[in-house]
Amino acid sequence: MTGDNAQAAGINVAFRVSHAKRVHGLVIAGVLAAAGLLAMFAAGPGLPDGGLIGAVNLALAGGVVVYVLRTARNPGVGMVLDDNGVWFRDWDLPPVPWRHVADAHTAGIRLRPLVHVELHDAETFFARVDADAGKPRRANPLVRPTRLTVPNGVLDAPLTDIVEAIRAAKAEAGEGRRET
Repeated sequence: MTGDNAQAAGINVAFRVSHAKRVHGLVIAGVLAAAGLLAMFAAGPGLPDGGLIGAVNLALAGGVVVYVLRTARNPGVGMVLDDNGVWFRDWDLPPVPWRHVADAHTAGIRLRPLVHVELHDAETFFARVDADAGKPRRANPLVRPTRLTVPNGVLDAPLTDIVEAIRAAKAEAGEGRRET
């Protein structure tokens, strides 16, 4: 499929940011707050230093709430697969053109599964990004010289669905497509 056909086909897949992490964080904050209130007011003389323990738990609950709200302040689109390539907001990069995407696959361990987007001719892509930015990129643990990483739980879809969507969009865009 040529670039014009891909434009006509209109590749457009978007994955939203997952709400599960926000919910889990707020549940943890709620448990900490409940334990803090229980320690402060209901434990009585059976719990020495109950006030201090309760205050620490309430402070931790507040910290968790601030962290969760800060990280979830932009619950919009997290990844876009379109005619321009693949874009993931946490990479802090422009869309990666399909000609630079070699493959996508799941990786990692059971406790921390990941999606790896393997890059083809990555030096050229990163050189162009650096030249366009006019300043060096900041260090990002999700961006490596030969691959880009998407952590589990960041998007609202299972990792296998993300991999399948990347592969399908790349196939629809065509292997020989040139960047414009």
